[in-house]
Amino acid sequence: MSSSYGAQPFFKSLKQDSKIQYNADDWTYNLEKKMIFLKGHVVFGYGKDRVSADSATVDLTKEQAVVEGHVVLAFNDGSRVEADKIVYNYKTQLALVKNGRILSGQSIISAKDIEKTGPRTYELNNGYWTSCDHCEGQAPDWKIWGSHTTATLEEYGKIYNAVFFIKRVPVFWLPLIMLPIKQKRQTGILFPQLSFGEDHGIALLNQFFWAFSEHQDATLGYHFYEKRGHKLGLEYRFIPFENYSGHANAYFLDDKKFEKTLHEDRMAFLFRHSWDMNQHLYHRIRSVWVSDDEYVQDFPKEAPFASEGTIESNFLADWHTTHTNLSAEIVHYEDLLTVNPEGKNDQVVHKFPEVAFSTHPFSLHSTIPLFFDFESSFVNFQNLGNDNFVDDNNDGVYQVADDTLLKAYRFDFFPRVNMPVSFGIFELVPEAGIRETLYNKSTDRRWDGRNLFRGKINFLTNIQKVFEKSPESDIVAVRHLFEPRLEYMFIPEFDQVDLPQFDGVDVQTRRNEVTWYLTNWIHLKQRTKAEPEKSDLKKTLKEMIVGQERQRAVQDFIFSEVVELRLFQTLNIQKIMDNEPKPFESLVGKLEATYGGFKTLIEGQADTNDWFMKSVTSQFQYSDPWSNTYGLNYNFKREAAEDIQGSIQLGFIKWLKLFGSTKYSFVNDRFLEHKAGFKLLPLSKCWSFQFDFVKSVDQDLLFQAGMTLIFGVNKEVSIIEYQEQGTMADYNLLPGFRSDVP
Repeated sequence: MSSSYGAQPFFKSLKQDSKIQYNADDWTYNLEKKMIFLKGHVVFGYGKDRVSADSATVDLTKEQAVVEGHVVLAFNDGSRVEADKIVYNYKTQLALVKNGRILSGQSIISAKDIEKTGPRTYELNNGYWTSCDHCEGQAPDWKIWGSHTTATLEEYGKIYNAVFFIKRVPVFWLPLIMLPIKQKRQTGILFPQLSFGEDHGIALLNQFFWAFSEHQDATLGYHFYEKRGHKLGLEYRFIPFENYSGHANAYFLDDKKFEKTLHEDRMAFLFRHSWDMNQHLYHRIRSVWVSDDEYVQDFPKEAPFASEGTIESNFLADWHTTHTNLSAEIVHYEDLLTVNPEGKNDQVVHKFPEVAFSTHPFSLHSTIPLFFDFESSFVNFQNLGNDNFVDDNNDGVYQVADDTLLKAYRFDFFPRVNMPVSFGIFELVPEAGIRETLYNKSTDRRWDGRNLFRGKINFLTNIQKVFEKSPESDIVAVRHLFEPRLEYMFIPEFDQVDLPQFDGVDVQTRRNEVTWYLTNWIHLKQRTKAEPEKSDLKKTLKEMIVGQERQRAVQDFIFSEVVELRLFQTLNIQKIMDNEPKPFESLVGKLEATYGGFKTLIEGQADTNDWFMKSVTSQFQYSDPWSNTYGLNYNFKREAAEDIQGSIQLGFIKWLKLFGSTKYSFVNDRFLEHKAGFKLLPLSKCWSFQFDFVKSVDQDLLFQAGMTLIFGVNKEVSIIEYQEQGTMADYNLLPGFRSDVP
């Protein structure tokens, strides 16, 4: 018996096996042979798997479906097979594929004959692998062809007798290559990286990535430098649980370039650690160690915390509540400016440790607006050598003015009270505090100290005006907020001649001055163009209703700050009382404006005693609707520098980015630097090429180029990279192996 019907409801479920579902323009069921014949816009499903085609023959006895014509077989794991014809066992998921390709993530595997040997495994002959999206029958931008390929989705693909093609041109051959067909991390050998630098020569980096658990991994690297020799690297990362992560790097280099001037064994170690134990307690570690001072110059990316001739390492633990804060920190400094790059670091003063406690202002009385806050700290200043001080004048006796102290204890206490009082729209905030600082110097082990008073008065007000706009306008309202403020500061004269000066707590001076501040803000209230949520078949009616109600509850406006203008200046009253000239400090101004595609930042300092500009720094930037950005920077420092820099980045062509900049000095009457380059990213988005050059007055013409194969969305691996002297390539990895740790 057979029956024939027209289009059926989606899906039609068969009584003999409720997991089988089908739909077609025409279908016929043969009860004797237990076969279903489907034609026209066929959709056949078993469980959660789906296949669409022009026609299908389903044999219920063999549990097999033969589908032909524009076949798309979609599996529950997100992968799919496209082919002309598929013979498919819908229960075991085994299949024979003719003229097909497998798509999993960014991976595309294609061949004339493909055998699906398991739920996630495939075998094929004379096929290729690529991540370039391309039309059927066209050559992808690049591919890896193999005489035989075995692929396991979400794991590896093994390609035997592999040939790498660019379009239809073969480039190199390998007997075997393993490639990831997944987005998750996986143990394996990473793609090699080639670089060139004047100081290193040609360099080749090979790496092995080891994902030995779900929450930790390691990368072992071997780097060969033509001019330096062999270098080993280890990177270890871990995230054992939420809010806890760490990252460690270690490097060892047998540097033949320094074998005559420095010890050839050069090393570096970097460790970062972050743990938020709860909402009140956290700790951080940032530690860097290098074997010699020159290491930072040769490999700056391996010691990223170096600045101003020092490397700072920190261990910090912090406990805070609504009203208090307690922290303990160890700070270690590495001096990079010693005469001997491998010299000892025994004359640098560290903080072993610094313990600080402070309170936020809290009320002392229920009816009187009297508030109290408190700062305190203890620091053990310590060097790593045996000397208590550096005898700069060679007299054998420590003198504060002539020698450098290396060891001391310091206690600092700073309680303050303030009482804000309002007079209409004005507010007066007087504040008074006494700072007590005690020192115990290693040279005599006696306690010395200072006691100073600090008084401060702030007088301020806020004035605002709201300008309403037309209801039909995108800008509903404009608010101008103006805050003038006067601040008076007084610290009487005190004696600290015999006291050491390690940091800002020690460096205190007599103050009798008044500072005026003028601050302006302009805010916009703009109407948002909220779009309704897109329909999703997976959403229930209840979820859609809740989502719509939530969207209605969201405010239809956004508020943005478009202009900030600050001006302030200090008048030194003490200089006036002492009949000293030039009582005014520099007038400082800052203007920051952002609206649409425009961004502006101007900062300047002016001397109002003799009326001249001391410095001006300005930045102007505009981004047009066609993804182009234009920039202009002007910098001026009296009797030191005056230069202007223009830059442009063109992105109106989606697959091509052009950029360039030039810098001109008015002082030297010449160009200081030229930069230009481009980045090519084709529409297939499976490779990119970048080229740029730099020409400056202090170095010769420098070219940089890099070609990149993109194995996944936003994931790249560098193949060729020419780099400037003193830099080193990042360890970018294949996407199937790992992802970055925040």
